[in-house]
Amino acid sequence: MGMFDSVRCEYPLPGDPPANAAELEFQTKDLDCLLETFTISKEGILEGKEHFTGSINFYTNNIVARGPGIYTRHGEDAQSLKYLCVFIDGKVSKITEIENRREPALKYREIIVDKPSHEEVERRRQRQAESLVGRKLCIWWGGDFREPYMATVVAENSSELVFQKDDGRFEILDRSQRDHSFFDSREDGKKHKDARVAEWARRKAEYEEELARKLAS
Repeated sequence: MGMFDSVRCEYPLPGDPPANAAELEFQTKDLDCLLETFTISKEGILEGKEHFTGSINFYTNNIVARGPGIYTRHGEDAQSLKYLCVFIDGKVSKITEIENRREPALKYREIIVDKPSHEEVERRRQRQAESLVGRKLCIWWGGDFREPYMATVVAENSSELVFQKDDGRFEILDRSQRDHSFFDSREDGKKHKDARVAEWARRKAEYEEELARKLAS
């Protein structure tokens, strides 16, 4: 992720800003991108950049997680804000609301994953440690945007595998992706993908049902 700076805006924002707008911390990539914090004072002065002339976009939202829906810390509506501010000699010349979007959201809850048994952990370890040089395997990243393809393992070490594709190009994959991104066969890859699609559909249906109950209450 690229670096950014933070902006606090005490200057009145246009449109329909939230009541706590002056307390929010926005982000921008239009200044130094050194993780500094700048304040636009009530008088419209860009403190720390008093001679700045130019424009900056600054933005924020209260979304803490996505997928299969959107989640906020306490289940409040998700709100995304974005502003464009033009400065002349470090003072606000014009400020415009670019985005102010509200969406219903659910309260974030950490997904609890069942801890694998000792036997399952050992099975995975052995699978990932298996020597695969010379084997032709199916690489399938799991998304619909890329078709599966066959490739031969031509080199390996304790953590990575080097595959050579049919067109002669090479690709390096981590051993931890065994049975996640590369498989013994296309059929095994399809089973894994179908299971993930079914799990996503189940989670999405649960999200939509819970959101509908929240909106109806």
